[in-house]
Amino acid sequence: VCDDCAEQKDTTERKRKQAEKIPPEFRGHTLDAFPAFIRREDAATARTWLEAGGRLLTIGARREETKAGQKTITNPTASGKTTLAAMVAASAAARGLLVHWVNAAHLDPVADERKARETYDSIFMQRSGIVVIDGLGKEMAGARKETDIHDRRKGMTSKLPNDIHTSREKTRFIITLDVTGQYGAETYGDAEMRRIASPRHATVIVLTRTEPLETVKI
Repeated sequence: VCDDCAEQKDTTERKRKQAEKIPPEFRGHTLDAFPAFIRREDAATARTWLEAGGRLLTIGARREETKAGQKTITNPTASGKTTLAAMVAASAAARGLLVHWVNAAHLDPVADERKARETYDSIFMQRSGIVVIDGLGKEMAGARKETDIHDRRKGMTSKLPNDIHTSREKTRFIITLDVTGQYGAETYGDAEMRRIASPRHATVIVLTRTEPLETVKI
């Protein structure tokens, strides 16, 4: 095998291994080939972030529902947040960037303190490339404010916004949010939420839906 072919084979293998860090159910889409439920403008914003070398991309969702004449606003699951994050990660892998994927649910120290610590440390272990923190807020499992379980669960992730903000490494971060602004502020703090969800500190994409995404259609 010639040197150029060997190098190309090695590069292809590295890219494949990085792409395999994305959960299997969210593979198969990129910023150039995405499903119909992702808006073209959201994919374009994510592509601009990736190509421009942005530090933090935060993806949330907003759904308005009216029941009995009362409007409620939620940050729902099954809205495409993880799919969009996976699209960016896949496109980053195709460019030869390192990828690390973290399920935020594993940051719950009540469920498994050792695993939570190892998961948190892994976020800042990589010195370049892309780190995806998927589902920030899931580690809280809906714990109510001012309860013991709430305080115990938020112990690690309450530091995350500041640790990302002050990190001197070249790592870039993608966060998908699974909390509303109010609950996030109550859990992580107002200033901390602004550091991950304010356009001043991050590229923010809010996916809007009027109804849940039907899993069967995915």
